[in-house]
Amino acid sequence: MEKIASTGAGLLAQIYVLRDRAITRDMLARAAGCGIKSIIVTVDTAITPIRERDIRNGFRHLSRPTLSQMLGLAGRPAWLAGLAGGSIPTVGNIDRYTTSRGVMAQARDVAAQIDPTLNRDDLAWLRENWTGQLIVKGIMHPDDAVQAVDAGADGIIVSNHGGRLDSGIRRGGEVVTALALGATAVAIGRPWAWALAAGGAPGVGAALDTLAQEIRDVMALAGLCDIEAIRTAGRDMLWKF
Repeated sequence: MEKIASTGAGLLAQIYVLRDRAITRDMLARAAGCGIKSIIVTVDTAITPIRERDIRNGFRHLSRPTLSQMLGLAGRPAWLAGLAGGSIPTVGNIDRYTTSRGVMAQARDVAAQIDPTLNRDDLAWLRENWTGQLIVKGIMHPDDAVQAVDAGADGIIVSNHGGRLDSGIRRGGEVVTALALGATAVAIGRPWAWALAAGGAPGVGAALDTLAQEIRDVMALAGLCDIEAIRTAGRDMLWKF
């Protein structure tokens, strides 16, 4: 986060509450030291569920690539060329908290550290240890939203962690729907990550441009001129879809 904060952009830091609270405290201190004013605490990853595709691909419970994965990488020479001469990719934010090296091993270590017993008391603890804006991500029920706010959250993100129950936010029409239902903002996770993996920074730009154009198209077809018009119309505009 230190390196990204050096760009001067307005940032939010995503934080997990870990079994070792000292690590969580240190990450909060780092975020504050970087000038980050808002954190997002993710609460919908208490366990790592069965992901059959990951099992088939050999990504579950592994810390190094399998032979089949290495053969798959060999079929992407252009991508491999882009990594040539570089260091082994790591999860930069957690390098200091694990002795493992490599993304897969570090991700395994972090997953094991996520506290599965997280509850509203832990949110209250986080509120006591963070003076900036606190946003809780992973809310799927109104009662949980109320509890999060009661525990000190400044806002919530309705999320199923990128598509555990559905496909998540992927298209412009879904953004418009969320705004019409009362969202003040819409977050996207996988679309930009896929674009980055496929096309680097230009790929991310192209993905965002496409999403923005889809939003404009949906608004035009619904007879709306701006975002505020979506919020004003609210649920009444959804029949136009």
